[in-house]
Amino acid sequence: MAEERRTAQPDETEAALALIRAVRRRVRAISDGESCDFCGETLGPEHGHVLGLLDRRLRCACRACYLLFLPRGAGRGRFCAVPQRYRAVRDSTLVQEWTGVICGPVQLAFAFLHSGTGRITVCYPSPQGLAESFLPDGVPIVSALRSLLQPDVEALLCWRRAVGAVTFLVPIDVCYELVARLRLPSNRTDLDALLEEFFDRLHSRCEE
Repeated sequence: MAEERRTAQPDETEAALALIRAVRRRVRAISDGESCDFCGETLGPEHGHVLGLLDRRLRCACRACYLLFLPRGAGRGRFCAVPQRYRAVRDSTLVQEWTGVICGPVQLAFAFLHSGTGRITVCYPSPQGLAESFLPDGVPIVSALRSLLQPDVEALLCWRRAVGAVTFLVPIDVCYELVARLRLPSNRTDLDALLEEFFDRLHSRCEE
């Protein structure tokens, strides 16, 4: 059973954010580089993300702000830090059930548990954009996904190829990164090569 985390109270969260902002203003100069969306700290290429639960928008976050929003319910329940868990899914029954519901010409999809609706949302990224639908509660895989995924911030991502499906449990920001890559005109000429490279990179980041 996962260790229970203490939920940060709204006043504690706001006070901590104010303190972080004050410290950052004192120790850094204004920079043109990418900065934390919460406190303004300059960020490096590797940084965490926080998801806005109301607008579904990802915010870039420094380490301090990322940790502040890690407990569920922090930030008055409006924000949640995106976890950094990567795992290849090897449960053949789960993979078979999941790939059985995927449709669309690219045979590529990810699913997450939307806390606002309480339903499993399925997204189909493609060079033409992102299509969304919901899984009916009666579909067998729904209960498995509810127990597997952290709401809103984790997804089950699958590419169903002719030679077999590859399925990963990933942070939700990884899925949106893939959506953005597919939309780039320069990547549309060799879609299979793009997906092979992307999923190989996912595999290299997986927990053993």
